[in-house]
Amino acid sequence: MSGTDAPKSACNLCRHRKLEEAKAQIKQLKEALRLERDGQHRSQYSTPAPTPISLFDPCGFETTIDAFRWHLQFCTPGVDPDKRLDSLFDFDAFSCGLKQSLDSPQTPAKVITPKWPSRLMMQQSLEYFENNKLYAIFPMVDTVALKRILDTELDSASQACLTALTAFITRLRRHEPAFSEADSCAYMQAVLSMLPQLVMEHTNIRVLEALMILALDLAPQGQPQTAELLMSLAVRILYNLKGNLTNPMHLNSQASLDPEQVRLHHHLRALFWVVYAIDKEMSLRRCQPPIINDADCDLDLPATYVSIKSDHQFFHSPLSLQELLYPTDLRLAVLKSKIYRLLYSSSSLRLPESTRLHLIRQLDEELGELKSQFPAVCQPDIYAKGDVPDSLLHDLSLRGVNTHLEYYHCLSKIHGACISGSGSAMRNLIYAQFIFTAVFALYQRITMNNFGYPVHEDLRLLEKVHGIFVNLRDADGGGFPPFAVSEALIRSLVTSVNGGHEENR
Repeated sequence: MSGTDAPKSACNLCRHRKLEEAKAQIKQLKEALRLERDGQHRSQYSTPAPTPISLFDPCGFETTIDAFRWHLQFCTPGVDPDKRLDSLFDFDAFSCGLKQSLDSPQTPAKVITPKWPSRLMMQQSLEYFENNKLYAIFPMVDTVALKRILDTELDSASQACLTALTAFITRLRRHEPAFSEADSCAYMQAVLSMLPQLVMEHTNIRVLEALMILALDLAPQGQPQTAELLMSLAVRILYNLKGNLTNPMHLNSQASLDPEQVRLHHHLRALFWVVYAIDKEMSLRRCQPPIINDADCDLDLPATYVSIKSDHQFFHSPLSLQELLYPTDLRLAVLKSKIYRLLYSSSSLRLPESTRLHLIRQLDEELGELKSQFPAVCQPDIYAKGDVPDSLLHDLSLRGVNTHLEYYHCLSKIHGACISGSGSAMRNLIYAQFIFTAVFALYQRITMNNFGYPVHEDLRLLEKVHGIFVNLRDADGGGFPPFAVSEALIRSLVTSVNGGHEENR
């Protein structure tokens, strides 16, 4: 076979595979419609059964490839729009080659039919959330109210909230015996099918909770755009309920307040900070305007928020309902908002260079001040430099790792803004997809090396990251496409680098 015939053959194979996948999807759709007609997916509650529609399948190979393609366009370091991913790496060729190299045919994205969880499954999920004190990390549902609601006939908003929570918990803890029969994707699809009805209830806290859970669940699965739309709906309800204010007018008379009303407002404020943190992260990721305007909100942190001097925010410790942790530091979320507003908003990009440099120094000092208040043993720098024993590194909680990563994300955004260029170029700065941004930064530095610096350390880091994904892929049995695609993508970069250095020897 000639060199020109090989690409044609590969493309023909890809087209054949796509045709087979399309046929399989049509078959699944027909089966879903048959089951729907047979009434096997009707809700056990009064709400009418939702119509089957297509939902992103997190375990589907094609949907994984599409998600990678979207995310990776923001991972290429630098500000030159001509140096984006497609100029460094042929993703189409990579994905086509990966499909051919897989040992077994990939299962096409499945059609997910909406399904409601049983009342028992809802109860078990709520109990798991409460007993494990997950409110400290994800303060997103009022467990006191939901326990009362479970004993009543569920209205649409309550059913949506409890179903969304069940989907979230059963996905998070899918290996727990109690949740082995759960279908979290189908539960989430059921809630999504109720959106036209839910958006009409613009002051219902159960709807707010359901929308927020949907956004939290869908964003990490490669659907940040959908999550942003859901967040915008949640923010409007939050404003209608005055959750953006610490002390709204109807709560001014503290002496006459009902304790239940105070408790509910504290919960609303906890919800506000979940929404705020997600919104500001998404805004700075793509350098686009946030949904929440800081000027319309009180930015007082919750009274029970973890102390900045506490090492609980970095190391594993028992969760407590008396202390709110959140997935990462809320103070960094406030700083992210300021970074976007002062350095990446349309008005800030028109400022004179001298003014921008002043703002960069100001924000750098604020970030440094924030970092200095972390406990001495929790400073990000000492972990990045490897100046801590392995035992201390292993003691870091996932929240601690997130906080360190987001510190460096803020640092890169602050100092990356000092590079002069047009607004469109500025928006191509480092994206907060931490691992692949770092991977492509190393790859770019190695392949575009014009100074003859030793590349062995960078190559060693690339190989080490590849090893991590090899272990993840093997531990999962190769059945989770994001692990397989990540491993193959990094392997191809390492192979490319090694091949280039062999040629230069």
